[in-house]
Amino acid sequence: MVKIRLRRVGAKKQPSYRVVVADSTCHDPDRSFERSGIARAARAAGAAVEHQSSGGVVRLDLGGTVLGPWDVLKSVAEADRVINVPLVKHHGLARVTVGMKNWMGAVTGPRSAMHQRLPQATAELAAAFRPTLTVVDATRILVSGGPTGGALSSVRTLDQVAVSTDPVAADAWGASLLSQQPDALSHLGIAERLGLGTTDWRSILETA
Repeated sequence: MVKIRLRRVGAKKQPSYRVVVADSTCHDPDRSFERSGIARAARAAGAAVEHQSSGGVVRLDLGGTVLGPWDVLKSVAEADRVINVPLVKHHGLARVTVGMKNWMGAVTGPRSAMHQRLPQATAELAAAFRPTLTVVDATRILVSGGPTGGALSSVRTLDQVAVSTDPVAADAWGASLLSQQPDALSHLGIAERLGLGTTDWRSILETA
């Protein structure tokens, strides 16, 4: 997740921006940010890096039938604009991880409990966190062994990126790269029924 905070400073006519790259990682956050190269790239671009051990959390009621109260990364909870930047990955239980399941990186605590009703929880996370944009990174995708396993032989280089204001369409497009149809992924159907977007990503497709 990328948080953009707009704030007026002094008598300047233009607002200043504070950008935070934030995630609640599965493994040691400092090590994860450093080994992935995200921390170095973010700081080189002038952004801050925050995670579950550094930026603090706030308790929010995320609503829905599965979620309810959760601890949310403070940087995400207090953001003026949020950009969700998921990778496209295979997932052993969900089949696919793209933008909606990526919101597990916005919360802390016993996230494994969500896996008991994962499709519903994934859709409700998407309803709770409404990004300004979803930027799907498909430059390289993980086609098997996900979400945390896999080998280099399971990585495919596609050099594709999709940007959408529709999180459901973004997920459906990402799923198509793993040969998964929307009607086979129940979290997409739930999200569509919740009014979060359309699974028919081709209907809104624009190419550069």
